[in-house]
Amino acid sequence: RVPLNKISIIQEDFFRNSKNLKNLYLNNNNNLILNDKQFTNLTSLELLDLRYCNLKTINRSMFSDLIKINTLYLSNNIITTIEDRSFENLSNFLETII
Repeated sequence: RVPLNKISIIQEDFFRNSKNLKNLYLNNNNNLILNDKQFTNLTSLELLDLRYCNLKTINRSMFSDLIKINTLYLSNNIITTIEDRSFENLSNFLETII
């Protein structure tokens, strides 16, 4: 868990050796900036919490490697743009987007 740490940037390769990570809590990092590479290789991730991160945009490939995700928390952000097909690859396992 890394909530409430005032994280603003996660390097693209930060999780490269975390293939077995199941749950990732990044919530309450108010200025978190994400692109489409931070979650690459997190193929075992089942839960991702991005609440209260002031996210503005959901990019098409941001979640594309999250093939086992079943819970994705996105509430309490200021999302103004969701690119087409942003959640397309998540449909097999995703149960909840909150």
